[in-house]
Amino acid sequence: MAAQKRQTSKKPVDAAKAAAKKARREARQAEEAAAKKAAARKKKLRTYAMVSATVIAAGVVLWALWGALFPGEVDGVESFGSDGREHVTLGTPVSYSSATPTSGTHASQSANCGIYTEQIPLELAVHGLEHGAIVIWYRPDVGDVVVDELTDIVNEYDSHVILSPNPDIVEPVVVTAWTRLKAYEGADPEIREFIDVYARRGPERVPCDF
Repeated sequence: MAAQKRQTSKKPVDAAKAAAKKARREARQAEEAAAKKAAARKKKLRTYAMVSATVIAAGVVLWALWGALFPGEVDGVESFGSDGREHVTLGTPVSYSSATPTSGTHASQSANCGIYTEQIPLELAVHGLEHGAIVIWYRPDVGDVVVDELTDIVNEYDSHVILSPNPDIVEPVVVTAWTRLKAYEGADPEIREFIDVYARRGPERVPCDF
């Protein structure tokens, strides 16, 4: 009877231990599952972050490339179709439809970039435009202040800008690029934007240092 009592009293203890062990095992399994789930979530978030960063970086690069390949326009700039790019011997006059042509037949030699106090021939100016230069024409009677301000603008650049008087223009200042033109009332600060946007956008990209 005594032995039977010891066996009977031991069973609840073993059951309690087993239940506790099972509970600990289940708790440990739950913790491991939660840890795995948290790790998977963190990995997924890191993957999303890396993909997002890559997409953003690619977008920035593509935007820069798009801007380089297809630059924008300055408000109010007139755009013209090309009148050709034929060359003639230096000194051969060419008849243009405008006092500030933006394309067309031109001299086989280009004007050097820089500041001129006497008008450069249109045939040389157009060749400069073909090379991506900007030609800033001003009426000689605009006054010294405007000329000085235009000179200051041009001196901010080390290439691809030409400043020249032109007695045949109606507007005080006319700025031209290849197939682009805009007139100004004076040395408008926007001229810098015009230069930045249209310089080196001619059909030929040739150095034109001062």
